[in-house]
Amino acid sequence: MHLFVGDRGNSRVQAFLLKHTPAVPRDVTAQAKIKEVQISWKPGDESYLEHYRVFSRDSPTEEFKFIGATSAPFYLDKDLISNKAYHYRVSSQAREGNESPLSGFVSASRPS
Repeated sequence: MHLFVGDRGNSRVQAFLLKHTPAVPRDVTAQAKIKEVQISWKPGDESYLEHYRVFSRDSPTEEFKFIGATSAPFYLDKDLISNKAYHYRVSSQAREGNESPLSGFVSASRPS
């Protein structure tokens, strides 16, 4: 979004680009399915929201890595190994590129 400010005294118009940062996704859950984990959250209502970014790690000592983006308030992490815990975090990204902080993490273990 652009904001234009007229300055009569200096005979000029200044243009500012406003970059909004979306809210952190709320109520994130992870549910294990047959060969996948479904990560879900409450959708944001910001008009400038472009998509959500999903991050995962396989162990508590690893860093979270980007695994995918979605415009829906859920993501399916597929083809996972049985009897292993997976940890997830989600962020929101605006069309202008600003990204929210990551959500708290959730975990799920895919059954065998």
